[in-house]
Amino acid sequence: MNILDYRSSIKGKTIVPVVLLLFLSMTGLALYNYFSQVALLNREAEDSMKTAANTAQNIIDSRLKQYQQTAAFVAALPTPTAAFAQGDRNRLLNEVGPGFGHLKTSFGFAQFQYHLPPATSFLRMHQVDKYGDDLSQIRQTVVYTNTNKKGSRGIEVGRGGLGLRGVMPVTYQGKHIGSVEFGGDLSAAIDEAKEVSGLEYGVILTPTAESQAWPEWQRQEKKIGDNVVFYSTNYNLIGKAITPNLLKTPAAPADQALVVQADVLGKSYDIAIKTLRDYSGQAIGHLVVLKDRTNLISRIRLVLFVNIIIYLVVLGGIAWAVSKGLSKTVIDPVIALTAAADDISMGKCEEKIEFKSGDEIQGLAKSLDRMRVSMKKMMEE
Repeated sequence: MNILDYRSSIKGKTIVPVVLLLFLSMTGLALYNYFSQVALLNREAEDSMKTAANTAQNIIDSRLKQYQQTAAFVAALPTPTAAFAQGDRNRLLNEVGPGFGHLKTSFGFAQFQYHLPPATSFLRMHQVDKYGDDLSQIRQTVVYTNTNKKGSRGIEVGRGGLGLRGVMPVTYQGKHIGSVEFGGDLSAAIDEAKEVSGLEYGVILTPTAESQAWPEWQRQEKKIGDNVVFYSTNYNLIGKAITPNLLKTPAAPADQALVVQADVLGKSYDIAIKTLRDYSGQAIGHLVVLKDRTNLISRIRLVLFVNIIIYLVVLGGIAWAVSKGLSKTVIDPVIALTAAADDISMGKCEEKIEFKSGDEIQGLAKSLDRMRVSMKKMMEE
C-alpha cells in the first residue's frame, strides 16, 4: 500500500489524525516541561548569585563589627587610655604595640589609630612616625564619633582607597578625649569571599567615590567608562564582562543583587551587581560577582536531551497502543466485513459472517449475514 492509498484508507483516516494529535500534545507538554525545568535552573542560579553577593557583604559587615568591637575593648582599657589622655605617645605605644602586632599577624588587622578631636591623628600603630595631620576632610567616621561621642563603622573612602573602619569614642575620668579605631582592607574581605564561594569578585567605584580618594592611592588603572575597578580577584574578566551600560542598570529593590547574563571570552557568565554603600549609607559603587554558566548550560542541554528521549519513547508507545487498539476493535473488523460484502456481491454466499464484539460492528455483521442468507436463497430458487 503506497502513501496515497494509506492516507485514503480507513486506517489512514483514523490512526494518522490520532497520532498527529498525540504528537502535538506531547510536543507541547515536552516544551512546557523543558522550559519549566530551565526556569527552575535559572532561578536556582540567580539565587546562588544573590547568595554569593550577600556572602561578600556579610563578610564585610562581620569584619566591620569585629573592628568596632576591638576598638570598644581598647577604649575601655585604663592604662592606655591614661597615656592617651596625658599625651604620652611613647607610653601608649609600649602599652598597645605588642597587642596590635598580634592582631595584625594573626587576624589581618591593618590599621590601629588614636585621634584627637575632631580628627587629628595622635598615634598610628601602622605608621608610628606619621602623626599630627588633620583627617577631618577625609575621615568622616572619626569626625562623627568625636562630634557625637558615639561609635561608628562602615566603608570609607580615604587616603588608601576603600577601607573598613570601626571607631569608638575614648573617655577618661568622665571626659571625652578622642577616639580609637581599628580597620582593614576591603580587598582582604573580597579575597575571603572568593575563598568561601569559589567565584570571582570585584569592587567598582563610581566617579564621585573615586574623586574622594587621595592621589597617593596606588590603584589599578582599570576604567569602565567613568567608573574605576578598585579591586578584583580577576581584573581581566571584570574588565571585559562589566560595561558602562551594565552599571547603569537600575538597582534591584532593597539593595538586593541584580543578576544578569553575559558572554565573555567565549563563555557565558552569570553576573550579580549589588550596590556598595559607605558608613553613611551613600552609594559609592558596586560589588560584582561573576560565575561561569558552562555547567548550567550543560545541565540545560542534558534536560533537553532527556526530555526529547522520554517523550519520543512515550509518544511511540502511546501511538503503537492506539494503533493496535483501533486496528483490533474497529479497523480490522470493518475491513473484514468489507471483504465479506464484496464476496456476497460476487455471489459467494456460502461462508457464514460472524463477529462478536457487543457493539455496532457486531450488529453490522449480523445484518450482512442476513443479507447473505437472503441472497443465497434467491440464488437457489
